[in-house]
Amino acid sequence: MKPRPPTMREKRRYILVRLVPEIPADPKVLYTTLLDSVTSIFGDLGAARIHMAVVYSAGPYAILRCRRGMEQDLMIALSTVCAVGSRRLVVRTQKISGTIRSLKEKIPPDQESCDEDISINGESCHVSHRHGVKIDLFEKGFKNRELLFLTTMDIEETECNHNTRWDTTGQ
Repeated sequence: MKPRPPTMREKRRYILVRLVPEIPADPKVLYTTLLDSVTSIFGDLGAARIHMAVVYSAGPYAILRCRRGMEQDLMIALSTVCAVGSRRLVVRTQKISGTIRSLKEKIPPDQESCDEDISINGESCHVSHRHGVKIDLFEKGFKNRELLFLTTMDIEETECNHNTRWDTTGQ
C-alpha cells in the first residue's frame, strides 16, 4: 500500500512538556494519566478528537502529539494533572511545534549536579545543588544535620573557591 501524499495526511502538533518535580516518568504510565484527564474533561468523543499520544520521553521532558487545532484543549487537560501513578506531579507546557525535531532541540542539555564538601568560616559543610534548583547546605554534625542559610558574600566566596557557577534564584 502506498503512503498517503502530504496533502491528504492528518495535520498534527507536538507539545513539549516539563514534569515538575524533575522525575523521569514511564511513557505508558504518563499516557494513561494524561488520557484519564483528557477523558474526564472532554469525554470519550473529545479524547478521540484530540487524538493524544506520548511520542518521546526523556528525563523530566516529554513530547505529546495531538491533532492540529486541538492544542488548547490538550493544554487545558494537562493543567488538571496532579499525580502520575503514586507521585505528585505537575505538567507544564513549554513549547508547541509542528515537528518533533524542533522540540528536541529546545530540550536543555542535562546539567551536572554538584555534591561536595566545603568549609565556610571554618565549619565543614555539605553542598547539594542541581541546575535551576536552590542550593542545599548542611552543616556536618555528629548526630544531626542542621540546615544553614547563605548570604551573598558566602555564595561569592564559594563560587570563587570552586569555579562553579551556582544558580541561586531557584527558577
